[in-house]
Amino acid sequence: MAKKRRKKPLTKTLYSTISSKLRRVWQWSPERKARIKLAGGRCEECGLEVKGYDACVHHVRPADFRRIERVVREELLCGIDNLRLLCRECHHDIHHPKEESDG
Repeated sequence: MAKKRRKKPLTKTLYSTISSKLRRVWQWSPERKARIKLAGGRCEECGLEVKGYDACVHHVRPADFRRIERVVREELLCGIDNLRLLCRECHHDIHHPKEESDG
């Protein structure tokens, strides 16, 4: 008899997905690409040429990915009471209210 695979807790899976997506955003960010270009594609410590996944763009002031994940969870993945279903037009109108003219 085959063992049943235990499902990962939803929260753990969700957090690792958030983390993975955030890292992907960073991998393709214009800031990261600009730093690689500024450094001439060479390690700024030893001068070795680095390409692709070997190009590690280091945050001098550490990026707090856990804090960013927490903000994403609290602001985007909030409770159902903080969400409303809207059509595209109503959603747009809420974020971009029409300016009323003073007549």
